[in-house]
Formats: sequence, C-alpha cells, structure tokens
Amino acid sequence: MKARVPFFREKLKLVEPMSGSFLKALWTEYLCTLFFLYLAVGSIVFGCSSTDVSGGTTGSTGSSGGTTATPTDCLLDNSRVVSIAMSFGFTVFVLVYVAAAFSGGHLNPAISLAFLLAKKISLQRFVCYVISQLAGAMTGSALVYATDKAGFSAAKGGCNRLLAGLPLGAGWLLESLLTFLLVFVVFTATDQARAQSTAHLPILAPAGIGFAVFVCHLAAVALDGCSINPARSFGPAVVYGDWTHHWIFWVGPFTGAFVAFLVYEFTFRPSQEPIKSVDYRYEDGKTVQSTRLPGYSGVSGLDAEQDAEDERREAADLEAGMAKKSKHSPARRRDTAEEFSTIYEDVHVNASGAGSELQTLT
Repeated sequence: MKARVPFFREKLKLVEPMSGSFLKALWTEYLCTLFFLYLAVGSIVFGCSSTDVSGGTTGSTGSSGGTTATPTDCLLDNSRVVSIAMSFGFTVFVLVYVAAAFSGGHLNPAISLAFLLAKKISLQRFVCYVISQLAGAMTGSALVYATDKAGFSAAKGGCNRLLAGLPLGAGWLLESLLTFLLVFVVFTATDQARAQSTAHLPILAPAGIGFAVFVCHLAAVALDGCSINPARSFGPAVVYGDWTHHWIFWVGPFTGAFVAFLVYEFTFRPSQEPIKSVDYRYEDGKTVQSTRLPGYSGVSGLDAEQDAEDERREAADLEAGMAKKSKHSPARRRDTAEEFSTIYEDVHVNASGAGSELQTLT
C-alpha cells in the first residue's frame, strides 16, 4: 500500500464545480437537517405541558381542570431524558444512513469544520453545507412550532440553555468534550484507509455516530439540553427568540471539533493511503477497473474528481469496445479490501463436475 501524505502537506481545496451532485448534496444537507430538528426537537416539544397551581395541567391540546398557570419548563425525569436521548441518537443514525451517499451526512457545522480542517472537503463545500444546515434547522424548528404551538411555548422552543447555577466555563467544557467524542467517532468510523483493515466499519458508521449522539445526550440533556451541533441550537433560538448562552453552543462544539481533528490526525490517522480501485487484466488483454465496493462514502463528501475519472474511463472503454454498459451494473465505489494481489485466478468447473481447474490470469 502507498504511504499516506501527511495532512499538513495536502492542499486545501478552495472551490469546486457547482455540479449536479454538489447541488444534490446541498439539498440533502438541508432536507436531512430539517427532519433532524423536527423529529429530535419534536421529542422535547410535542405534548409538553405546564403545571398549574391547583394540581391540574394545561397541555398542548387543552386543560384538564384547575387554574391555568404560566408555561414553565417541562420536567425532566430519568425516563424523559432517555426518551429524548434515544430520539436524537436514532434520528441521527437514520438520517446519516440516508444522506451518506449524497452529501456525506454531516448535518452538523462542527463535523463540517473538522473535515474542512482535515482537508477532506473544500472551503466552498464547507460554507455551503453550513448555510444549508442552518436553513434546514430553522425550517425544522418552524415546523415544530406550527405542529404544536402550546407545547413549543411550554418547552421554550426546545432551546439549549445552561442549567441554573452551572458556570459558563463548565457549559463550554461540557460541549467541547462531548463534541470531541462525536467528531472522533466520525473520523474513526469513516476513515477509508482504516476501513480496509476493519471491514465492518463502513457498514456500522451511521450506527456508531448515532450511538455517540445517544450517549452524549444521556450525559448532558439535564445540564444544557446537549447541543454538540450548532445548527441544532440555532434553529430553535431563531424561532423561539431565546439567545441565552447561545455562544457556548457554537464555541464549545467548534473547540471540540478542532481538538478531535488534531488528536486523530496526529495520533490515530492510518499511515497508508486507501486503495481506491484495482485493474483486473483478463487473458485476452482487456483491462477493466474494479467496482468500488459498497461503503460509507463518509463525511468527506462526494469524490467528484474520482467520479469524473471513472466516467471518462468508462466512456473510453465503451468507445474501444472493451466494456459493455449495463443499467444493472452497480455504481463504482471504493474498494474496502486491505490489499489486492496482482495475480487473479479464475476457476473453471469441468462438465463432469468431478473437479476444477485453476487458471492464473496475468
């Protein structure tokens, strides 16, 4: 395998073509972040009620008796914390699984920042992703409000805010540490070179990311609502109009993402380049590029240059009569095998079925 170029020697890509796949990626980030906010914040808001002074409750749909009181924060008991954490974790799991093949499934400006620093996405893609994520977060929060206005008011929009008495420094540290964990999991689960020696990583990447979000929320929901995602905090803040301690939910996640990037790149980053493709050479001299095995395309985004090269190569093969295009052929994707041999073997079973002949192809 080829030695990997240190990330600090790689060039940061500033811009890239506004292709159809790029625009599709932006639409994916917007749409999936919208559903993330609607489902996850909705788990906080929907059905939230306020307690009145006479023992009755005023819920999101009406009164069950007694004198109505001013809406207050929904009470958090252990079961509700687990319910909220599960909603956030499983929502991220599902949406990252859906978005991975189109945009990489960031849904989080902190993750986009980490991969910009690692030079896995261009500056243009980072800026456009963050804009799409924030727009999706605002739209998702607005839809939560439209669905349950009373619950939205009682839950204060599901906004992130520090628990009374919690120091600002503690809130920043909490968000930094938990975002570090999330981003580190994302780096580990989506590194293509690491996936070649650990075949299950590409398959389990969305699950690992979702479970990281789950455990982070278990720890922090009661303290600050657990952000670890500036877009998650931004959407409800815009719709509800509560900007209390809002800066912490940007500075904390960005700090954690920056530290996770440094730790992974300097101490855990594989030293070998990932194998992207292999040429199969047949007996008649024809050479055909292998398909890239299914894998989590990752938060590194779409590999536009590799896709363009694949298309040019396929067109040349078709023109030379060396390959036949089929609508049933799988899309070319990165191989995840650790190493490929330069000699390929083809097994031909004889008509009697008594044995097989091994033929080496060079």
